[in-house]
Amino acid sequence: MSETLIWLFIFLTAYWAYCGFFGIRGLRRTSTAEGFFLASRGLATWVYAMAATVASVAGLVIVMQPGIVYRDGFQAMNAGALAIGLPLAGVVLLKRQRMISQEFGLVTQGEMFARYFGNDGVRLVSVGIALLFAVPFSALLLGSTGFVFSELSGGAVSRTAAMWILSAVVLFYVVTGGLRAVANIGVVQCTLFAAVAAFCGAVATLYFVATHG
Repeated sequence: MSETLIWLFIFLTAYWAYCGFFGIRGLRRTSTAEGFFLASRGLATWVYAMAATVASVAGLVIVMQPGIVYRDGFQAMNAGALAIGLPLAGVVLLKRQRMISQEFGLVTQGEMFARYFGNDGVRLVSVGIALLFAVPFSALLLGSTGFVFSELSGGAVSRTAAMWILSAVVLFYVVTGGLRAVANIGVVQCTLFAAVAAFCGAVATLYFVATHG
């Protein structure tokens, strides 16, 4: 086994242990359906912000961006502006929705639609649309990360096997810990994304200075 592969498994084991910890912790502390699905409506704002950020950019960074850059060249990196545009759109357009949510104690968009239209059927439609999007999107992310894992391992682990391993880890902490576990793990993922982005930016800058200085 190569040194690279050893370090890969060390870091992955540490990360998966963290995921498992929050899954078990959530299982012990969650006793109601509201606690499981909505974290008892008590998530800290900064936790939600970091978890939502990483969920928003995961598809861009892992799936779309590398493919666009490979096909169109480095000028396609301008698409990364979406990472700034998405939260800005939220700040500008969703302020009123946030105020309404705070006033009436609403958490999900299904709750908001049901209250506005006075019909619980709208809530089911909202959930159905979210489900139709989430299932293929999750499959796409897991397949892509399985491919990355396989490539990093030098082919020692196949894409299919890596995808199933990652799926099992995600399924474990989601089923056991609920939304609170997902949000807490999202904080770590957001931190890792930010650290990797800063590191890659620093390396690229130093390389450019060294070759063009």
